[in-house]
Amino acid sequence: MAQIHFPLGVSAILIDLDGTLLHTAPELAEAANRMLRDMGRPAASQDLLMSYIGNGISWLVKRALTGDMHAEPDTCGPHLFARDSRCPRNADVAS
Repeated sequence: MAQIHFPLGVSAILIDLDGTLLHTAPELAEAANRMLRDMGRPAASQDLLMSYIGNGISWLVKRALTGDMHAEPDTCGPHLFARDSRCPRNADVAS
């Protein structure tokens, strides 16, 4: 078998798994529901959570926590971003 030589050394390949190459939306929705359950919140429908996918995991988390496409979660809520420096009780934490 012939070897393929690339002009540059390849040490890693990154793949965005939000559905571009693989249909991973159901798994991302399940992960979001596990997060919600772990926080004592009710689960959301898979269809709703799948509609929140896009622009990275931080947006999926924000959307799952708020139920809104553009809202910011309360960073001082219990178990939520507990070390967030924007929360007055964590003012000593660097951003």
